Amino acid sequence: MDEKVKADPNNIREMNLETDLGQVSEIWLTEVKRAHLLICDKFWDSRLSEMIKSSQKAKEKYVYEENGIIKGFITAGINTNEDYILELYVASQFQGQRIGTKLLTKLKENHSKLALHVYKMNFHAIEFYKKNDFKEQERPYNCPHTGFPKLKMIWEKDRKEGSPSS
Repeated sequence: MDEKVKADPNNIREMNLETDLGQVSEIWLTEVKRAHLLICDKFWDSRLSEMIKSSQKAKEKYVYEENGIIKGFITAGINTNEDYILELYVASQFQGQRIGTKLLTKLKENHSKLALHVYKMNFHAIEFYKKNDFKEQERPYNCPHTGFPKLKMIWEKDRKEGSPSS
C-alpha cells in the first residue's frame, strides 16, 4: 500500500476517491443541508454531482477516519489564483471532537495563506474559522446560486517566530 494512504497519528490520510467518495458524499449532503436550513434541500441535492467533481479535481483532499468510518473531510484547490478551501465537513455526531481543527491544521501545513467563502448565516462555521485564525476580508456579497450573502475569509501563517495569533 502506498505510504501516503496510511493514516497519520491524528487519523488523517489522503482521500481515496475510489473507496471514500461514497462516505464523503453522504457526509457532505447531510451536513450541508443541516448547516443551511434556509436553503431548500433540493438545491443541495442538485449540487451533489458538482461537489463530487470538485473533490475529484481538488489539489488536496484528506479524510479523518477511525475504525473504517470517515468522520470528516477537507478538500482544497485553486480559486482565482488563491489556495482555497473547497469543502470542510464533519459528520454531526462527531462534531466537537476537534476533527475539523485537525483537518484544517493538516491542510495549513503546506500553505502560507488559505481562502474560503462561507454563508453569512452559517454562524457556527464563521465562529469555527475565527477560532482557527481566519479573518473576514470583505463585505458580504450575494451568492449567485442562492441569493444569500456570503463572506470571504482568509488565514495567513504568522510570519513572526513565537508571536501569538491575534
